[in-house]
Amino acid sequence: DENKTETGGSLNAAGYYPLEVGNYWIYKSSPLQNSSHQHSTDRVTVKRIDVVNGNECFEVGSVNADTGETNVSRWTGKDSNGPVFEYAFGTAKYILSDWDPPHMVLPGTIVKGLSWENRMEGQNEAYPDSVLYAYMTYRVESIKETVTVPAGTFDNCLKINFIFKFTVS
Repeated sequence: DENKTETGGSLNAAGYYPLEVGNYWIYKSSPLQNSSHQHSTDRVTVKRIDVVNGNECFEVGSVNADTGETNVSRWTGKDSNGPVFEYAFGTAKYILSDWDPPHMVLPGTIVKGLSWENRMEGQNEAYPDSVLYAYMTYRVESIKETVTVPAGTFDNCLKINFIFKFTVS
C-alpha cells in the first residue's frame, strides 16, 4: 500500500518534526537551474519554547553554517496526533509576521497524493505600513523515499512539492 510504512502504520506528522529544545538538523541547499543563488548549508536549531497569539510553540532558528549569518526564525507547534503549524516567522530579534490563522506545515495524517494550501496575510513589524500576502501549495509526492546524506540513509522520507508565491504592498 502506497500509504503505509514498512511496519504497516500510517504516517503521522509528529514523527517528522522533532520539536524539543536543543534538537537540530542540517540542510544543504542547491540552487535551481538559472538561479543566482549559491549552494548553502544551514543549521536549524530548536531554540526555545515561546508563545505567539496564545499558542505555545517552539522558536526554530537557522544559521548559515558556511558564513555564520543568522537566517530566519520560525515559531512552530504541534501536538502528538495532529498537524504541525507555523505561527510566525521573523529574525533572531523579532517577529516579522504572525499568522492568524496559523499556517499548516503538515497535516496530522500524511498520505501520498494529499494536497493542501495556505493563504496568509500578515503585518510586518519592521515595516508597519506593509502587508505580506503569501500563497503556498503543497502536494505529497511520496511517503516512501529513501534518502542518503552524510548523516546516513533514511527510509520512509517524505517528498513534498512546495510552491510559494508572495507579494508585499
